[in-house]
Amino acid sequence: MAAPPRKKQKALSDRNDVSIKQSKTYDGLFAPFRALGFITNHVPFALQVHSVKGGLAEPRIHISTCLGRSWAMWDGANMRLLFVGTDAPEMISSLIFQDDAIWAASGLRAIKYLRGKEVASFSNPLGSSLSTLMVFGSYLMALTFDGRHLLIWDTTSENLDATIRFDNGFTATHILHPATYLNKVLVASAEGGLQLWNIKTQVCLYRFNSASLRDSSSVDVPCAITALVQSPAVDVVAIGFSSGEVAIHDVRADEKLMRVHMEGGVRSISFRADGQPSFATASSNGHIAIWDLNAGGRLLHLHRGAHDGAIASIQWLPGQPILISSGEDNSVKQWMFDTPTSAPRLLKYRSGHHQPPHLIRFYGEDGKIILTASRDRSLRNTSVVRDSRSHELSQGSLAKKATSVNQPIMNLKFSPITSLSFSRTRSKDWEDVITTHMNESYARTWRVENKTCGRWLFKPPPEEKHASAIAKSAIVSACGNFGIVAFSSGLVQMWSLESGLPRRLYQLP
Repeated sequence: MAAPPRKKQKALSDRNDVSIKQSKTYDGLFAPFRALGFITNHVPFALQVHSVKGGLAEPRIHISTCLGRSWAMWDGANMRLLFVGTDAPEMISSLIFQDDAIWAASGLRAIKYLRGKEVASFSNPLGSSLSTLMVFGSYLMALTFDGRHLLIWDTTSENLDATIRFDNGFTATHILHPATYLNKVLVASAEGGLQLWNIKTQVCLYRFNSASLRDSSSVDVPCAITALVQSPAVDVVAIGFSSGEVAIHDVRADEKLMRVHMEGGVRSISFRADGQPSFATASSNGHIAIWDLNAGGRLLHLHRGAHDGAIASIQWLPGQPILISSGEDNSVKQWMFDTPTSAPRLLKYRSGHHQPPHLIRFYGEDGKIILTASRDRSLRNTSVVRDSRSHELSQGSLAKKATSVNQPIMNLKFSPITSLSFSRTRSKDWEDVITTHMNESYARTWRVENKTCGRWLFKPPPEEKHASAIAKSAIVSACGNFGIVAFSSGLVQMWSLESGLPRRLYQLP
């Protein structure tokens, strides 16, 4: 009998090698396979805009977000997931584009990825982790987490070109290349100061103290620089502080041109890039403010609760009235400005739970959809097959209500879900999901097909002994016609999901 082909034997040995490697990596019974609903974290996103030949062709927009030890690439046109990079050895702290490649800071290493695969890396010989990356021509610059050093690699020769050590009392947090400044970078500090360095000679050319950058009335209180960006004008930069102050500063004359202040610490700044004289600031409270440069920094709009957590980064798209923002609430959003003075409206977004889910149920028998509930007061439909099909079930027009009452959307959402049940038997006819909520006396219905909350609220009878009853648990019958809710008073009642009318009452003696 002929021996099996060599190719099959090789494939079998490869599979055995993989299983051995996995068993060495993971000691438990199960190994991680795929993360669902993870969009971004606190690390600022990286933006790349590709110009396309042809007058009518729109530029291609790529957004790269951090996923812990990995990163994801999104198509800005439709927020579709393009691909996910391979895992880095440690948590990623910074992302930056260089042509078609992307650099990621992970522990001691700066890793270069091309089409999601690692192709090169640099290691910090000083033994400290890297925090912030910046591409400067053919150079890659990185700040260390302790803020003591700036490392400069030549990406062409792949050698460490220079190492700059900062003086005591200066903890570097951000770096910026001022436009038209040859071989020079600005370095911001946690103490509120700013320094101009020549990276070729490793010489500090000028020091800006915090007194010239900040408001004179608050100089005595130390304040870290949390944002540093170039303005459309040469020699002018915007500096954001943890106190909420933003200074528009002329670095050539060392002169403050404008000062604004927003609620919460400033996390990111971006200047509009379509010819309109305005800029945006984002805060640690989740607010986005739009300022008018022609009117001396007059506040045009304050979008409260743009994110349900601190905003990590904002950037305007070049030549378009669209602002992209990412936040610690696990979401990336695009905001459209229809006119130069109009309030922003949400154009596109991709989001997930920003608090750990505590209820997870497979919806149906094919295993392609998962219903999840979290302490962030949301009920989400997560697709296992295609990420773009995932969405949050609507709780009504909360955005309009939040604007009218000047409250964050988070405060208007339903209470956290305590129990969840469904049946797909009649899902095309009426509501098919029932939930109970924390400290609420009624159960709510949902319709997954319409992606929204249902018509019915199931309340206990208006009797005195049930006046303070709390809905504790709910279940949908297998036929999909009835919903049964149990209350803290000992009452169990059944309703029709078609009409919302009560059908039967079960009560303890």
